[in-house]
Amino acid sequence: MMNLLGAWDDKRNALGVAERWQRAAPADVMALLAFGEALEANGRDDLAARAYGSLIDLYPGRADVRRTAAGRLERTGEAANWLVLDAYSRAIEQRYDDPAGYRLYAYALLRAGYFGEAWAALLDGMAWARVEPKTRGLERVFKDDLGLVAAAWIRRWPDQRDYVMESLRVQEAELAEQPSLRFVLSWDNAQGDLDLHVRDGHGWHAFYREKALESGGRLLDDMDAGYGLEAFVIDGTASAYPYRLEVGYYGRNADYGAGKVQIVEHDGAGQLYFDERPFVVLKQRGYVDLGALTGPLAPTDPSQSAVASLAPAGNRIRLEACASRRATAATTSSTAGVSGASAAAAAAAGRSSASSACCSARASAGSA
Repeated sequence: MMNLLGAWDDKRNALGVAERWQRAAPADVMALLAFGEALEANGRDDLAARAYGSLIDLYPGRADVRRTAAGRLERTGEAANWLVLDAYSRAIEQRYDDPAGYRLYAYALLRAGYFGEAWAALLDGMAWARVEPKTRGLERVFKDDLGLVAAAWIRRWPDQRDYVMESLRVQEAELAEQPSLRFVLSWDNAQGDLDLHVRDGHGWHAFYREKALESGGRLLDDMDAGYGLEAFVIDGTASAYPYRLEVGYYGRNADYGAGKVQIVEHDGAGQLYFDERPFVVLKQRGYVDLGALTGPLAPTDPSQSAVASLAPAGNRIRLEACASRRATAATTSSTAGVSGASAAAAAAAGRSSASSACCSARASAGSA
C-alpha cells in the first residue's frame, strides 16, 4: 500500500487496498494506520482522524498506540489539538518513566499556546531522564528545549521575561537567542533500538558511528536500549540543504518500530517552525526514508501563508505564539455509529478553522 502512495502515486487504488485490509482486520493497528494514511492522501482528513481515533478506542491501555495515534492526529488539523493533548497526557500516565513522552506532550502544549504547562512537562521529562544512566545524556536535549520554549514564551509575553529568565537560571539552562535547526527522533517500543541518520547536501552522513557533519551539526547521543530520543542539532543557520532523513530499526523481539522525527527550526527571535514525520518500520534491520528537508521551514512570504491542517512531510508549519487557552471538548453525540475518541476526532476534524485554537498552525506549500 505504501508503494501505491509513494513511488507509484496511485492514491485512489491505495485507499481501496487499505479499506479492504481494515475491513478484514478491523482491530489491526497497522490496518488502521494504513487506512488513515490513505484517507489523508485522498484529502479526507476528517475520516483519517476518525481512523486514528479508533486506535485509542481499541487500545486505551497502550501508551505506544496513544502516542502513535496522536502523532498522526496532529496532521489532521488544528481542531483535533485537544485530542492530541489528551492522548499524550494519558500516555504519560501509563508510562510515567519515559522521558520522550514528556517531550512529545510539551511540544503539543507549546503549539497549543500553553507555555507554562509545556515548561512543566519538560521539567518532568528532564527529571526522569536523570534517573537512569542510559538516559542522562538526554538532559542536554531537554535544556535546549527549555531555551526554545523560553524564547517563544518571551516573544509572546515580553512582560514575563524576568520570570522566564529566572526559571532558566534555576534550571541552569540558556535562552535560545541564535538560529538553530534540530531533528529529534522518538520511538515507542521498549524492545527496539532506532537510529537517526542525517545526510546533508554535500554527501556527508551523520549517524551513531560518525556523529558530526562537516557542514555543521552533531548527533547529541545514541540511545540503544528501550524508549528513547535521539537529537541532531545544528546551532546557527543551516546551510547544507537538502538534509535527508532516515531511521534504522533494530528490533529485539518486537513486531514493529513506531515513532516520529520532529523538525524544529528557530529563527533566533522566539519564532518556531515545525515539521512532523511519523513512521512505522516493519522490517528488522530495515530503514525508512523520511524524505528531505530542501530548505528553511520559515516561509519566504509569510503573508501568503494560509491557515491549514498539520500535514505530512512536504508542508511547512509555523507556530504563532498565542495566549494559553483551555481546550474545548468536542460534541460526539451527533456522530452516528461511532463512540469515544474516534467520534470525537471526526467531529473535531470537521470543524471550521474559525472555531479552532487561537494558536494557529500556518502552512505553506513546500517540497520538504
